[in-house]
Amino acid sequence: MTTSKEITNTDLVILAMMIAGGGTDFCDIENIAVAAYRLSPQRFGWRTKSFPSDKLVVQAIADLERTHKNRLTLRGADKVATRMLTADGRKAALAIAERVAEMPFLDADAVIRHFRSADGDSRTTPADKRRVQSDLTELHRHKIFQRWSDDGGSLAGSERWELLDALTCLPDASDRTIQNQIEQMTVQAEKWSDKDVLDFLAATKEVLFDKSRGEGIGR
Repeated sequence: MTTSKEITNTDLVILAMMIAGGGTDFCDIENIAVAAYRLSPQRFGWRTKSFPSDKLVVQAIADLERTHKNRLTLRGADKVATRMLTADGRKAALAIAERVAEMPFLDADAVIRHFRSADGDSRTTPADKRRVQSDLTELHRHKIFQRWSDDGGSLAGSERWELLDALTCLPDASDRTIQNQIEQMTVQAEKWSDKDVLDFLAATKEVLFDKSRGEGIGR
């Protein structure tokens, strides 16, 4: 991917619209936010969690429309916040895709196939890569991870708050929040082939949520 100075947030949002289906129909801003987050978690993610931020995408869209009015995008007529690329917007998205991926694309379908593929999703900036690797390194250094590793993969005797702290979740986090965080961290570990983290997350999920075996840690 080209450097952050050459690719702006508004550029990435235009490309995200195409990836989300906005080249042929109106698409929800939340779907655009997911596509933008996959392009750059660093720019379009929460500051403290690995989640896409629709607020950051809305701001980028506002900046885009303030500069280009309705030349590149159209607003949906219904109450749901939606956007669609114009003909000029589709041309812009195609050009941006070629700059981001550093390869030519025949048409919008080729862009969508590329960026929705495992190969396309893995195209992160060096800064994004450092951030993910830093998150994984922080988990490796956590006391409970090191104890799990030293004990041969056992979490016996672990406290719930310790596991949540390793996941960077608050003590009163809901089950859904915890499960989402485990899934997000699993995606990161899979992307960088970190088997130790994958095994730890699987063990943590089993301890926290496997009620059938009666071994889950109480909430």
